Amino acid sequence: MTKRASTDFRLDAALLRAVREAWHGFNHARFRQSLRPPVFALHAGRSDLGRWTPRTRTISLSRPLVHEAPWAEVEAVLLHEMAHQFVSEVLRRDDEPPHGPAFRWVYSSFRLEAALARPLAEEAAPEPKVLRRVRALLALSSSPNEHEAQAALAAAHRLLLKHNLSEDAVRGEARTYGYRRLRPVQLRVPLSDKILATILVSHFFVEGIWVQEFDRKRLKWGTCFEIMGTRANLEVAEWVWGTVRETAERLWQRARVERGLTGRERRAFLVGVMTGFHDRLEEQARTCRAEEGLVWVGDAALEDWSHDRYPRRRSTGSSAPVRGLRGYRAGEEAGRKLELRRPLRGDGAKTAGPAGFLEG
Repeated sequence: MTKRASTDFRLDAALLRAVREAWHGFNHARFRQSLRPPVFALHAGRSDLGRWTPRTRTISLSRPLVHEAPWAEVEAVLLHEMAHQFVSEVLRRDDEPPHGPAFRWVYSSFRLEAALARPLAEEAAPEPKVLRRVRALLALSSSPNEHEAQAALAAAHRLLLKHNLSEDAVRGEARTYGYRRLRPVQLRVPLSDKILATILVSHFFVEGIWVQEFDRKRLKWGTCFEIMGTRANLEVAEWVWGTVRETAERLWQRARVERGLTGRERRAFLVGVMTGFHDRLEEQARTCRAEEGLVWVGDAALEDWSHDRYPRRRSTGSSAPVRGLRGYRAGEEAGRKLELRRPLRGDGAKTAGPAGFLEG
């Protein structure tokens, strides 16, 4: 066996182990442990993404899919084949067409529509009008005047709130929901990212969950944050996630020089940035409720959709003794001064540098 073949064999074996682990997770969360472990295999070709073969009890997935596609899509194909396995081995309806009445019954009874959804891509549809208006407001907050910047940020939040309230009132048209997984995949999630995830769910009209995803480069399971919601809200939340993380890192590099912080204080500083930013948004939300009476009580349809996608979610808490550290206080001060300013995407706007916030 050549070195290249040996490497490919080890990678295939690692990926199949990950597929097997995902199968066991779905069997527990979706099918109440009613399925018996099958044989797992990979096959060549890109058009036939998955196969369930009753005679050999084999679930085979496309090798290019498992090697290249986003892991969420691999899991969706696997879950689809598990539905075929359920029809075959639990319902014993091998006499029906592949997607006949029994398969549709499984699809409906186990509420698989949300679980089998594809990621909602940016180019999937024309850009919503609200996004263009929000981007314009965020661009306006590039003013060096602190009060003008604050007014632009508050206006952007009011616009998003009004947009979601008006959509919620139109019950005749069902919203279309999707998801995106935010990068990077991490072996250990820092507390600062957990706080930022809370910010997205609390202020940007998305549902969120930390999910396990297989990291093909490190051949280990990691964790990433998945957001669920309408396309417009996903666009905003994804942009906020990336920009706040980049800005927090840049603020840390500057604080190390200006305040003489040590590398061991980085974690506390980043937690402080996220906490300060969260407090700032909470203040603006209270002002919006008091001055305009705008109150967001949640999107029940999105909650149902996200529950269908992850029926056995559980909440976890995390805390760390960082508030008393000098790095935390410096980060919190910086976080309370963050101002959204960069448009969500290009359209001719200047995009030099990673900054997405106007620092006070």
